[in-house]
Amino acid sequence: SSYPLLRSLSNQSVVQDVEACLHFLWKFPHADMRNVFTLGFCMGGFSSTLAALHFPLKGSVSFYGAGIVNDRKGIGFTPFV
Repeated sequence: SSYPLLRSLSNQSVVQDVEACLHFLWKFPHADMRNVFTLGFCMGGFSSTLAALHFPLKGSVSFYGAGIVNDRKGIGFTPFV
C-alpha cells in the first residue's frame, strides 16, 4: 500500500523537491528559468499550486488540486487556502 508514503508527504517536502528541481535546471546553460511552469493533477495539482506560492514561476496549472482547501484523509499535506 502507498498510504504510509502518502502520509509522510508534507508541504515542506514538496517545496524542497521543487527547489531541488529548479537547482537542477539552473545547471543547464540554455535553460530559460524565466519560463518555468508547473502542472499537476490531484496531488500534483496541489504541488503545482504550492510551488507557485514559493517560487517565481512563469505559471502553474492545477487540475483538481486535491487538498488545497480541504484536508485529505491519509495524506500529509496541509491545506493552504
